Amino acid sequence: MQDGRCGFFPVSGLEDVLNVVRGRPLSRRSLAVFIRRLFFVFLVVGLGRLSEAEDSGPLVNAEGITWCMTNGRPATIHHNPAAHDPWLAELIRFIKADGTNRLRYVEGSFVCTEFAVRLHDNAERAGLRAAIVFVTFASGPGHALTAFRTRDHGLVFVDCTGGTAQNQMANPSAFATFGYLERGKPYGRLPLDVGAEGPNSYSYYQKIMEARQGIDAWAQWLAGQRSAIEADGREIDQVRAQTDGSSPEQVARLNALIDRYNEQQRIFNERIELVNRFSAAVEESYALTPTPVTSIDIQW
Repeated sequence: MQDGRCGFFPVSGLEDVLNVVRGRPLSRRSLAVFIRRLFFVFLVVGLGRLSEAEDSGPLVNAEGITWCMTNGRPATIHHNPAAHDPWLAELIRFIKADGTNRLRYVEGSFVCTEFAVRLHDNAERAGLRAAIVFVTFASGPGHALTAFRTRDHGLVFVDCTGGTAQNQMANPSAFATFGYLERGKPYGRLPLDVGAEGPNSYSYYQKIMEARQGIDAWAQWLAGQRSAIEADGREIDQVRAQTDGSSPEQVARLNALIDRYNEQQRIFNERIELVNRFSAAVEESYALTPTPVTSIDIQW
């Protein structure tokens, strides 16, 4: 049975509308009720239009290829018409708080496309305008990440693709990274705190990688130093065993060996701390395609 209601307006509400159209005055109470109902209708209609504007159609590249999620369904993204282009510091704060990078990469279930779409949609919901980016390489599978047009550094790429069970780092924040894309060159990633000085500069990425090679050389040198210090420690043990304290020369020699050992150990500890701190910042445990980038498709 009908209960006398039609849409959002009861019959009395429709009569109020007709009275307004006819120019007949309404009581204060009727006018207040009418305004509230009218506001509610506009709100519902507005939200309906907003939700329609948020959903994109299937993402199709310039060659007409539809990008798909792992489950085979066309990839779609959500837009927030009120979203804005962020400052770089604002973007970094959002990414660190978002947590997409902490998710596990699972082959055949949750891969780069899922990470990129999730970060995009989370950013738009948070009011940050974002784009989805699809990358193809000279060989091998493609890659997906997210882009933002920052107000102070221009276009930057962000890749929060997480680690697998095999290469999950002890610090999952290492997978919150800037992506470095340049046609004809391999794709690269740097943790946010390392890449913040050059978030969209491929040459900056190359300098960091060169520095990392230097750190690797240091690490090899430190391994040799560790062996030398351990040998000095064994010599000290031998001299100590032969020294009964009666010979000033033996005591002086033992003290000199101990002083040298302590100084070498101090220098070694300082350098190993520096190496550990820097190499952890640029550690590459990312599953990157070594072949050059051939195309970059950015869709806002």
